[in-house]
Amino acid sequence: MKILIVDDNSDLRTIYEGLFEGAGHDVHSAGDGLAAMKEVDTFMPDLVLLDILMPEMDGLGFMRTMQERTEPKPLLIAHSNLSEQVDVDRSLAAGAYAYLRKADYNGQKLVDEVERLYKKWKG
Repeated sequence: MKILIVDDNSDLRTIYEGLFEGAGHDVHSAGDGLAAMKEVDTFMPDLVLLDILMPEMDGLGFMRTMQERTEPKPLLIAHSNLSEQVDVDRSLAAGAYAYLRKADYNGQKLVDEVERLYKKWKG
């Protein structure tokens, strides 16, 4: 699977890249939503795992922009430290297929859940 990781924390991006590459996935990353839009056009990921709070274009803006496009349409999974239900609801309304709290999903648990969600989404 081709995965785009979008997070403004470079340490987390490096950790997530290693996790998903170690599981056999092709991984690219971006530090904000604007850079991610360029990656979507060139890398054409199957799935985008993205943070919500970022500079330039946040995760909600990225998801709304992706919903306006016809192609490509990767699976969008929000992955954030925000834990209020309103944040979950906003993310799902903006186009996220799922919302994962960073504190709940890390390491192999994150990889397993992302793979499970992708299989479910593909049907």
